[in-house]
Amino acid sequence: MELIDLNNASPADLRKYLSDNFGIDKAANTSRDKLVAEIIEQEQANGVNRDASTAPSAEAITGAPTIEQREINEAKRVKIRISRDPQSRGNDDVYASVNGVAYIIKRETVAEVPEPVYQVLMQATEMRYEQHDDGSLIPRTVQSYPVSLVG
Repeated sequence: MELIDLNNASPADLRKYLSDNFGIDKAANTSRDKLVAEIIEQEQANGVNRDASTAPSAEAITGAPTIEQREINEAKRVKIRISRDPQSRGNDDVYASVNGVAYIIKRETVAEVPEPVYQVLMQATEMRYEQHDDGSLIPRTVQSYPVSLVG
């Protein structure tokens, strides 16, 4: 079996290699990093060892940053703090996602995040209701997270 170049092969070539050598067919939309991971797993299971010249690069194993990740990482960064609030979404870490790039932000600490993440947190709202003496509920929209801009 001839080993495929995991660093430079196209996803189509990786799928063909998996099919021809291991009988595994992957969908056309399977990501490159998942294909590389599957090839490495199958080769190890079948006793195939790669030397330094045929080993995959770290980028091939973990996947190159997506366009969205690169755009967000290039954005201006701001320092924020998300406080605990018994009436907001608990005291757990806060999850925010921008264009499919996820961030988990710890509460009560200063975190440096890209500005689009800060904007998403500031725009996150939820509906709360106040009950009056007559039993009627009055809705109001409030910010989901108590976010402070530190710098």
